[in-house]
Amino acid sequence: SGKFILEGAENEDTDSIILYRQLNQYPLWVVAEVPISEIKTRSKAILKQFVTIAIAVIMGSFLLAYLIAGGVTRRIKRLVTAMGTLEKNNFNERINDPRNDEIGVLSRKFDWMAERIKNLINDVYKTNIQKKEAEMNLLHAQINPHFLYNTLDGIHWLAKRHKADEISYMIRNLSEFLRLSLNIDKKVTIETEIKHVQAYFNIQQYRFEDRVNLKIEIPQMLYHYKTLAILLQPLVEN
Repeated sequence: SGKFILEGAENEDTDSIILYRQLNQYPLWVVAEVPISEIKTRSKAILKQFVTIAIAVIMGSFLLAYLIAGGVTRRIKRLVTAMGTLEKNNFNERINDPRNDEIGVLSRKFDWMAERIKNLINDVYKTNIQKKEAEMNLLHAQINPHFLYNTLDGIHWLAKRHKADEISYMIRNLSEFLRLSLNIDKKVTIETEIKHVQAYFNIQQYRFEDRVNLKIEIPQMLYHYKTLAILLQPLVEN
């Protein structure tokens, strides 16, 4: 037979295990005696090595999991801190996370949102500045007409004092014409338009020595309706 034959394995009192087999084509036997204590010693050593390796693998797994979890936690805390900074109106905060995982995507979205909010605030700020500048320009534009009205009004009363009725009449109509021309919105009432046209015509009538006439036939019930500003005066002028 070419197989080893085991002897003494089932006997608990046996101190060793004997293995033997006959060599093929020869009248010889190969016999091996293995002490059980040696087998137990090696088994314990193998078991100890296995336990050691298992413990090392488990500890390594825990350490790796801790490092990964710590890295994720730090990135999440960084994102939360950046959001808190954004709540305090600091729109220059950026995370700049180059990774392509979920936290990296959230970080890049946060950076985009912060940049977008910053640009919108700058746009609103610039718009407010332009609005304030326009209001100042409008205020300056209103100062000069008020000065002009007051000057014309002074000339009007000065002409009245000196009984220069024609000058007083022209100054009053010119003042009324300028007031309605400069202080109008995009739409005015028909009544305002009629006053504007009448003031313009009174000046022209004096200029042409009563050679022109104006007849306005608009029902008074329509006076309160809105129309475009300075709509009738060019028609009368032409």
